[in-house]
Formats: sequence, structure tokens, C-alpha cells
Amino acid sequence: MLMLLIVSMCTVVLSEKWCRFQERYFSQEDFDVETCKKCLFFIPAAIFRGDNENQSRQTKAEALNSFYQTYQVTLSAEDRLSAIQETKPFFKDPKDVFFLLDCCLAAEQCCRIQIPSEKLDPNTVCPPTWDGWNCWTSSGNPGSLSYDGCPKYIYFLTQGSTKQYSCGIYAEKFCTEQGWYKMNQTSSEWTNYQPCHKFEDFYYVEYTRLCLYAISGLSLLPAIIIFHLDRSFEVSRIKLHKCLFVSMFIFNILTLMFRIIYFLPSLHTPVEPSPLELNGVPCRVLTMLGKYFRLTNFSWIWNEGFYLNRLLQNTFGDQLPFKFFHTIGWGIPLLPVTVYTVVRIYQDDNHCWAYPSSTAWLEYITDIPVLIVFTCNFIFFINIIRILGFKLNFNNVDDPMKFRKTFKACTIIIPLFGLSWLFTIYRVDEGSCYFIMVYNIVDMLIDCLQGFVLSVTLCYRTEEVKQFFARASLRTLSFRGDKPQSSLAMQNTAGRASLISTSQTLQTMFSR
Repeated sequence: MLMLLIVSMCTVVLSEKWCRFQERYFSQEDFDVETCKKCLFFIPAAIFRGDNENQSRQTKAEALNSFYQTYQVTLSAEDRLSAIQETKPFFKDPKDVFFLLDCCLAAEQCCRIQIPSEKLDPNTVCPPTWDGWNCWTSSGNPGSLSYDGCPKYIYFLTQGSTKQYSCGIYAEKFCTEQGWYKMNQTSSEWTNYQPCHKFEDFYYVEYTRLCLYAISGLSLLPAIIIFHLDRSFEVSRIKLHKCLFVSMFIFNILTLMFRIIYFLPSLHTPVEPSPLELNGVPCRVLTMLGKYFRLTNFSWIWNEGFYLNRLLQNTFGDQLPFKFFHTIGWGIPLLPVTVYTVVRIYQDDNHCWAYPSSTAWLEYITDIPVLIVFTCNFIFFINIIRILGFKLNFNNVDDPMKFRKTFKACTIIIPLFGLSWLFTIYRVDEGSCYFIMVYNIVDMLIDCLQGFVLSVTLCYRTEEVKQFFARASLRTLSFRGDKPQSSLAMQNTAGRASLISTSQTLQTMFSR
């Protein structure tokens, strides 16, 4: 009887040792709590709040102390989730709480995978285990190397809330005759995460981003100069394009300056504190100038949509003074930027304000105006399509060429109204690695090459600019005394109907 009782007690104890972590077996509830605490412990101090390394370490210590006291086995699943969410204020970027949340969820899932009894064979040298970051679900054979994917929540310094992690790379875990490999006899089991190192990929992406911004800036500058060279460009439509180009050009220059002077050096400099951690006045001024001109980009995009929408409805009997557009384009963005600056001085005044504030509503001060522009321009776009469809149906248009021109005009309106950003406005967090990688590439191209696309569409390919260069060429040849070949042909080419501008193209199609 006593023997049966002892066997029963041993069976209960063994049945509770379901999940393995750091060479120990835990019950499911204890495992969930212990591994989640270690997830927070393994997050580097660099992503916690603080003006320097020491302050970040102190913040991490406070986060660990608070989390260790609150995150207990007795809590319900909802309370545990709340305890994880309560660590948000400790991070520089509150969104980085997903590092902790995703790690804890992965650990829980790992325990559920380990539970089947056949995976707990006592003769197994290298049993399934959780190493603190990753789940090794298969038993290792002595002398063999096991591979597993690099989880996205380990890219603390190069990923952040953007979730840009590399594909096709794996962590390694070696099984020896004595068990999982250890660095030395006194250390715990070790996993090689060096193959997951992605700083080179991150720098490649950042330098590519810089090149794309430079391409946009270099394409916008000649367009701005061209629009200042001839009086024929002094019309409201061209003035709107010119102001939009100026805004985008200045924004590109400021972005390049900030990333080259402050952002990139802060990533790889071994010196403490980094340029961002110094939080100097020039750095903060540059950050806010960047925010201001990003908002002016959207303000002038709204002006473009408003102007074209009114033009197509023929409500421009008395044209609005251009001061109206200047007020919207340059004046309105001053309000949210000023409010944001004042509040940020007293709330999260660190790291040149390059990281979002821990107070979520603070970021809405500059985000809501952008959403308003998207909403208005989407309504303008729908209205323009409605007018276009009405005109085509009214005139019984069956010519395929006109439908093709209509489609071509719509493809011009989409980047002009900033609607191309709608393709990536929703941040994709889940899905395959390669899908997210493609999404991030598309997002980068849309954001960085907007100036290039608009300068080509609204300047270099327009008939006014072609005519301007044709006249300039004729004047040059006349000044030299050369007789231009087929000048009549050049004049006919300059006068041909073409894609003159977005508004004129639509007007022309409607009138036919």
C-alpha cells in the first residue's frame, strides 16, 4: 500500500514536469510565468527609456522589479496580459512592448508542444526545450546541429515597431554527448544566434532609403527651377505644383540631414552618449522641421485635390486668391507642430523626439491632420471618377482610346492626391517573412520616391515643359544663326494635344 502511494505521488510529480527551460522542468503554469519574466530580462537595456546607458539600465531594473512582483501564477490570463501591457511606459517606444508580449506567447506555445509524454523520454540526451528566446521542439542527436528560424521579437535594435526582420536565416543549437552545448561547465545551455545578426541588412536598407530620398531631391530641384524660368508657368495650377515640389524638396533635404548626422551614427557608435541621447537643441529643431514639412507636403497635396475638384465642377467663376492656398499649405501645419513641440518639451523630452511618445494621444496631434487629408482627397478622387463616368455615359463614348486616357489620368491623380500611401497605411504585423519583406520594400518605395514620381508626372512629361524647351531650342539656334531643321514640324509637335496636365487632360476628355 505504501509502495503504491509512493508510485502515485511520483507519477503526479512527473506529470507536472511538462515543460523544460534552463535544464529544469516546470508545470505549465510555472513555466508560463518563469519564461515570461526571463523574456523581459533578456531584452537589452538600450531600448528602455533613459537619456544615457546608465539611465536605461535603471529603467530596465525598475521594469523588472515591477513586473516580477505583479506577474504571478495566481493571475488569470487577462490579468497577465494587463501586467505585460503595464510595461509600456518603460520602453522608449511603447510599441516595443510587443517584444515581451510575443516572446511570452511563443514560450506558452512551446510548452504546449512539449507536453506530449513521448517527448520527455528520460534517455533523450538533448530533449525539447525553451532556450529563453526560441522553442526547440525536436530532440537533438549527439553530434548534430539543430536549426530553427530567428523569431522577429529578438531584433530589438534594428526592428522596433517596423517589424523589418531578415528572411532565410536560422539560429543554431548543438547537441553533444552530455546534452545541449554549454559555453563552459558553469554556464547554462547555449544557442548560437549569431547567424540571426542583421545589422548589415539594416544598414543596407537605411542607405538604400537615403539614396531614394536623394533621387527624389535631385529630381525635384530641376523641376522647381524650370517652373521659375518662364512666365507661362505663372498659373494657379503650376503654382500649386511648384509649392508642392518646394515642400517635398525641403523635407527630403531635412530627412537626409537628420539620418546622416544623428540617426545612423546613433546606431553604430560605441561612444556614450549617442547623438540622439545627447538630445541637443539643433537635433530637436531638425526633428520638428522635418515634421512640419512632412505636414506641409500633405497640406499642398490637399490643395491639389481641392483645386482640381473645384475646377472639374466648373465652380471657379471667381478664382480663390492664391493666399488661400498659401494659408492652407504653409500656415495650417504650424498649429499641430507648435502644439506637439510645446507638449513634447514637458512630455518625453529625450532622444531628439525621434521616438514616439509613451503617451499615445500625443502622436495623434500630427497624425490626425494626415488622416484628414487622406479622407478628403479620397472623396475628391471618387467625385472626379463620378464626373468622368457621367461625361462618358452622357456622350455615349465607346472609343477604347478614351477609356485608356481615362485610366492614365486616374493613375496620375493617385500619386498627386497622396492616395498611393493608402496601399501601406495599414501596418502589416503578421504573415510570412517574405510577405512582410515585400510590404516593407513597397512602403519604402512609395514614401521615398513620391517626389520623383510627381516631378516626372507633373513637370518633365507635361506638354508645357516640352514646349518651353522647344522654344528655348529655337531661340538658341536662331541666336547662333543656324537654320533649324523642320522648325514647322517642331511647332506642330509642340502644339499637339497631349497630356498637358492632370486637370487639362480630364477637361479635354470631358469636352470630347
